Formats: sequence, C-alpha cells, structure tokens
Amino acid sequence: MKLEIPNTFPDEMSNEEIQNVISECAERVTNVTKPNVNVTLGANYYVSMIQLGQSELNNRIQSGLLELIEKENKQNRKATSINWILTGLTILLALITLYIGNKSLGFAQSDQESDEIWQSQQIELLEKQNQELIQLNEKLNNQIKTDSIN
Repeated sequence: MKLEIPNTFPDEMSNEEIQNVISECAERVTNVTKPNVNVTLGANYYVSMIQLGQSELNNRIQSGLLELIEKENKQNRKATSINWILTGLTILLALITLYIGNKSLGFAQSDQESDEIWQSQQIELLEKQNQELIQLNEKLNNQIKTDSIN
C-alpha cells in the first residue's frame, strides 16, 4: 500500500496534518527496513518526507518565536516609555510640592509676623487705655476728696 503525500505538503498544511504525514512516513520507514518486505518506495523517500515535514514545523515554531520576541520587545519599549513618563511626572510633582510648601511657609511666616505686630499694637493700646483709666481714677478720687471736704 502506497502512502500518498499531498501536493500541498508541507507549506499549505496545518501542523496537525504535517504531524500525521510524519507519523505515517515514520511507520513506513519502520516497515520498509524490516527484513523480507517487498518495497516499492525506498526508506530514503519516507525519511526525506519526515525531514521535510520536521523542517517545516521547526520553521513555523521559529517564526512564531520571532513574532513573540518582537511583540515582547514592543511591550518592553512601551513599558519603558511609560516608566520614563511616570518618573518625569513624579519629579515634576515633587518640585511642585516643594514650591507650594515653600510658599506656604512664607505665608505662615508673614502671618506670624503680622500677628505679632497686631498683638504688640493691641498691647500698646491696652496700656494706653490703662493709663487713661488710672488718670481718670485719680481724678475721680481727687474729686471725691474735694467734694467730701466741702
């Protein structure tokens, strides 16, 4: 019984179809190399078909691996770009935070100085009013003394 190798072998066949042909060829090689077997095609033919099929499968695997590596490289480039952007944004945010913190300290210091000035003005005003009250009290006491003498 002769094994029919399709004309589409191996380029236009699926991986499974190629593997089936390889298995059939391997079986034929085993049968052909047995003693006392009437052979129409030599074992070399089937070995050649096995090698051709294996070669095609290997090429497909390598092609798939190359595509996978290319995709990984693209993803790595994207990830690297995103990391650089995020690093830049982090540095920018840190600088903005430092600037805002510095301005806040300036406002706090200005507010404290303003508060100290206001407090000293209030103390002066209270001391002045206290002096006026002391003077009024003295006048009232003098008035009371004068009125009681008369």
